[in-house]
Amino acid sequence: MSIARQIDKICDEFEASFRAGRPQKLSDVLETSPQELRAELLLRLIEVEVELRLANGQAVAAKDYAAFDDTAVRHAAKVKRRLTENHPFDKVWHRQWDLYSQWHVWPYKVP
Repeated sequence: MSIARQIDKICDEFEASFRAGRPQKLSDVLETSPQELRAELLLRLIEVEVELRLANGQAVAAKDYAAFDDTAVRHAAKVKRRLTENHPFDKVWHRQWDLYSQWHVWPYKVP
């Protein structure tokens, strides 16, 4: 099995356990994974975990990943920023709200 497929399989299992209410620790997943996968696997697992935690309304901070290394911390911050600041729904909603508030005329006069 190729490295990419192995990483995908591990990430899929990690996501499935998270969704089933049994989140795994990243360090535990990495310890049971082959050494040659660990660097790339860590970055992919961070992406999956940050996305899942944000989707569940959980707080995510880059410092949550300080136990690994600076690369992991920077990657977590980048993923969170990408998922929260560039969400297409936010852009559409803000644009619609701007248009609504600019052109909407209330039919009543406030006394």
